[in-house]
Amino acid sequence: DKPGYKNGGNRFDLGKWDGAYFERLRHFVAEAGKRGIVVEVSLFSSLYGDNGWKASPLHPDNNVNGVGKGVDRKKVHTLDNGGLLVEQERLVRKLVAELRDADNVYYEIQNEPWADLSAYDSLASPATPASLAWQRRIAQVIAAEESKLPQRHLIAENVSNRSNAVKDPDPNVSLLNFHYCRPPDAVRLNAGSKRAIGFDETGFDGPDDVTYRKQAWHFLLAGGGLFDHLDYSFTTARENGTATQKAPGGGSAALRTQLGALRAFLEGFGDDLVHMGPADGLVRGGASPETRVFAAPGHAYAVYLAGGTNGRVELELPFGVWTASWLEPRTGQTLRSERVVHGGGPRLFDGGAYTEDLALRLVRSQEEPTVAELGKTANLWTTKAPGGKVAITVLLADLTGNGSRRLYYQVEHGTVLVPWSPLGITRADDDFVDGLSFLSTRERSVNDTYALLRGKTSKVNARGQERSLVFENPRKGKLELVVRAYD
Repeated sequence: DKPGYKNGGNRFDLGKWDGAYFERLRHFVAEAGKRGIVVEVSLFSSLYGDNGWKASPLHPDNNVNGVGKGVDRKKVHTLDNGGLLVEQERLVRKLVAELRDADNVYYEIQNEPWADLSAYDSLASPATPASLAWQRRIAQVIAAEESKLPQRHLIAENVSNRSNAVKDPDPNVSLLNFHYCRPPDAVRLNAGSKRAIGFDETGFDGPDDVTYRKQAWHFLLAGGGLFDHLDYSFTTARENGTATQKAPGGGSAALRTQLGALRAFLEGFGDDLVHMGPADGLVRGGASPETRVFAAPGHAYAVYLAGGTNGRVELELPFGVWTASWLEPRTGQTLRSERVVHGGGPRLFDGGAYTEDLALRLVRSQEEPTVAELGKTANLWTTKAPGGKVAITVLLADLTGNGSRRLYYQVEHGTVLVPWSPLGITRADDDFVDGLSFLSTRERSVNDTYALLRGKTSKVNARGQERSLVFENPRKGKLELVVRAYD
């Protein structure tokens, strides 16, 4: 033991591991897992200037191994770091080995790498090429070490503050993290990266819970994959998260409950959640200034309203039976739920007046609406046989949620014999399937007489009802559909 560490105590021996530290780390991660908490393990952090470097175990004054002599502080997190890379890689391999069995961990390579620069734009500065090369090396070490293990973990790169487009993402990185990402433009800018996008640090927007709750809803419903709130109510003196202090951000037990309500809201979509994505274009009118739609079209829709007071929104919604549930984000309370029968097209939903924000969950039911329920809400035409028992209904609607109206038919004889089934024609020169619009209809009675070659009755008189329907495709081609229903 050799005294002399800058912050007090002995200097570090980089050739020895502190077993108690790793035992506490494993215990901490395990306890977090029991509580459903995912742990971000940031392997390295910016030094934030000379003081940070002088406190680092890799600084030559702080270790007994002679490591770090002559190293420029600005090059610590580059490949040109005077031999520090060997020690950095050793630490990474050790951490990966210690946490190999944890299923609630992902690794972030470095926190705020752009702050290693001598001067940087704190709003939106990505890391330098030298930093990115070093980060790629660290990601390679993680991937190589985990290739020997039965379980692999996600690797995150902290890109910048605010938003930036990542043009050449590291193939080993699955998560692109941004700090203070409001508005959530980073999601849109990196939509083609095939990576999850994280809002990895909040703050500098005052202490109010509603501010950070809104940021979380906006980011996740914009398609973000992670929201990580920097909660200033946790301190070394108040590890239970009850501290009140003057800080550049917020945090409270109440806010954590509200973020839990958001998580429960999203998880309530079940398997549909993995197919959902940003769909603000489905709003047709009547929406608050800050409206987000997150949807798996034809199956499930999440709508978030903020910035206004009137909870009305008109959405483009496919044909079907829907369960519409209104939620108050502040309390997580379901305000009301209702069964909605819709014939397809724009549909107005009204959640009533609100003060801060409001959310709507729409989930499609497995049941099909009856013709009687649809009434005048759909483009449908029913042709009934003279006896009234046989009915054939033609429907022009969007059933899939892709925005294109198609033809379907249903046959009833007291009960549904043929459920909604598609109609349409595809020719070599044109097709009459998608994007049809209705032009006209006419109806008449028919009385067909014909003779049977065999049977007790040779002459048959068939009475029926005929309907002719004319539709037009987007290229002005005409399709005539003739339906007959006989007793």
